Amino acid sequence: MTAIFLADTNFFLQCDWQGHLDWSLVTEEADVRLAVSKEVRRELDYHKSGGNQRRARRARAVASELGKLPLGDEETLRLTPEGVKVHVWLMRAPWVEIDDEASHLKRLDLKRTDERIAAEAYEISRLPNWTHLVMLSHDMIPLEIAASLGLRHQRVPDAWLLPPEPDETAQELRRLQQRLTQLEGRAPALTVDMGGLDPVCTFAYFPALSSDLIDRLMVVVAERAGVSGWANRIIHSSSDNSLAATIGSVQRRYQTEVVEWLNGVREDLTHIHVHLMAETPGHALGWSLANTGEAGAHHLIVSLALHGAFHLADDEDEPPLFFFEEPPELPGSFLTQLQSTRRAKRRAGSLSIDTFLPRFMPTPAMAQHRHKIYWADDDVEKPKVTTGTCEDFRHGVDPLIRSFAIKPDMSTDQTIAGAIKVTVSADNLTSAITRTFPIRLVPSHYDTLAEVLVRLKTIGLEVIASDVAEQR
Repeated sequence: MTAIFLADTNFFLQCDWQGHLDWSLVTEEADVRLAVSKEVRRELDYHKSGGNQRRARRARAVASELGKLPLGDEETLRLTPEGVKVHVWLMRAPWVEIDDEASHLKRLDLKRTDERIAAEAYEISRLPNWTHLVMLSHDMIPLEIAASLGLRHQRVPDAWLLPPEPDETAQELRRLQQRLTQLEGRAPALTVDMGGLDPVCTFAYFPALSSDLIDRLMVVVAERAGVSGWANRIIHSSSDNSLAATIGSVQRRYQTEVVEWLNGVREDLTHIHVHLMAETPGHALGWSLANTGEAGAHHLIVSLALHGAFHLADDEDEPPLFFFEEPPELPGSFLTQLQSTRRAKRRAGSLSIDTFLPRFMPTPAMAQHRHKIYWADDDVEKPKVTTGTCEDFRHGVDPLIRSFAIKPDMSTDQTIAGAIKVTVSADNLTSAITRTFPIRLVPSHYDTLAEVLVRLKTIGLEVIASDVAEQR
């Protein structure tokens, strides 16, 4: 037996009627006749130029497909995956006429499309071989009208409905999102990584020497240098004896050198903790910058800024070591002094090729590589910001790995808290990338006196800790 269905207009607008509908949800028959009535086609034609763009677009598509079907008694066969044979019957107009004066239709408002389609379906069901016709609709009003006429009816299953189309605003947002995705596909994708940065770092702390310890050190240093008596020695010379006057002048000059040297040593001992901290290397850190996007970063600017009581240290050059000045040599004979004075005068008055050379030679400007990042620190003694620039930071290559070192601004035995901030910008980036990494610097205590004794030994002064120990 063949199941006969007449679908209303919304069936064609809301369902994929040409697709693979599961007809087992509405019938157990293997043959289905789907009739397309005159009133349904008339409403589809009306909707083709209606105000709703989405409905008009769908109506035009349905009307175009129905226009390909033969008109009249012929049927077009469609097969479903379940093996159900669906015969689409495009009913010729006028095939049946609606009698507006019929008593069973007088209670209907036949000016309404839904009621005219239901009335047409009822008239068709009264024809021979169409008595088993079932009206299909997903709307409540057509189904209620069919029930009032005693017409068989079936609600369209929800599984047959097409997914709802977004409204115009949602479609515009989707188009903008697609456009943004396309633009992002042509933009760089930069990532900053501190390589598992340890938030706690250490730095060398050398405590300052006490004034009492410096006094004891000065006594021992003067003794070891053999100048302990020269600082206060009274030097006499006779103005009548030219040789004695010359010797006295040499001795006074030596005495002045001794006093200046001792004062310099005391000054160095007072600030030795600062000198030692300056020569210790900074705490080395590393970070990387990668471009995983589909385009290079044009006119890239990378800024690394330190926030806290610490600064950038040169991690490539070894810091200069501190050494005490060697003690002045004891004066020798008058002849030795006279000869060395004459030699010094000859050296001062001599000429060399260096005299005729310019002090500064011009340095040719080197061309910069467009894919390389060039770095420059702030032009201050303790820089806190370093900036890198690159004309075109390429994508699809190994990440740029850069190391740097940090040191405290001053000698302190307190923990220093701060942060490292990295900012990356480029002409074709929609917004700058900022990453902030907190960090703490914890002091590691060292023995200042032990370092002083080592440095004194380098100038030939053997001093041990017990020599300067406080007397009890």
